[in-house]
Amino acid sequence: MSIMALKDARESDPQNIKKRVWNKSLPVVHLCAAIQCMLQQLERFGTPIDDFVYILMNRVFLDWIIPEAEKYEPLFDKSKLKITPDKLIKFRIIN
Repeated sequence: MSIMALKDARESDPQNIKKRVWNKSLPVVHLCAAIQCMLQQLERFGTPIDDFVYILMNRVFLDWIIPEAEKYEPLFDKSKLKITPDKLIKFRIIN
């Protein structure tokens, strides 16, 4: 993936992208996966959303995203990614 991102990142070394981009993104990868799953489902049902701020400000979306992201947390214990579930950034909704 780092090789594919070279041009967009204006880099020539895939290892540099891995260090600067991917490794720093690991604490939120579970949230990104949940958001991506939600976006794919919405698109399948004919309701594509491309406004990220709208997603983050919409309680209905957050009520779906947060528990979905929590489902992915245990997977990190078994993955090759160098992050443990306790290092993931977690969101909670406070009423």
